[in-house]
Amino acid sequence: MKKCNNCGAQMQDNAAECTKCGAPFALNRSSRRSNVENPETRLVEQRQPETTTTVVYQPIYIQTEPQAAPDGKSKAVISLVLGLFGLVISIIGIPYSYGILSVLALIPCLLGIVFAIRARNRIPVGVSGRSIAAAGLATSVIGTIVSGLITLGYACFFYGLWAICSATPAEHVDYFAVLLPFIH
Repeated sequence: MKKCNNCGAQMQDNAAECTKCGAPFALNRSSRRSNVENPETRLVEQRQPETTTTVVYQPIYIQTEPQAAPDGKSKAVISLVLGLFGLVISIIGIPYSYGILSVLALIPCLLGIVFAIRARNRIPVGVSGRSIAAAGLATSVIGTIVSGLITLGYACFFYGLWAICSATPAEHVDYFAVLLPFIH
């Protein structure tokens, strides 16, 4: 025996419609659930007395702006400062230090690259500190290239000078006279 989903009356298994309310069996079959009572009965059971107040808490999701890690922006600024410092020192050191400042300028430039990469990994896309990190990376890479080329140029110059002096017989070369214009 089956129950009518509309009124809850008992029906024969082969009945086309309910004998009590006349609801078609096709509706009963399509909306039938196993061991579920009449929807009207469930509705009555779910009602609560008027004296009881039910409070339902629902989570509220607030979308906020992406934030950088606390040390992300500081690393971005450090990378920019190191990159600019290394670039300026490598260019200023050309006429004054015979390549020594250019070699030393490689250190802050390489450190600037490391800080810029770490800052970019800690700052999400769209946050203002990420552009500072990109600028720090660019200046550090340019500073590394410039100071590397200057260092390579001075190394080639001094190696060539040494090769010329060592290829000439010692009695014909005054090493002090060759190096004097560069030492002053």
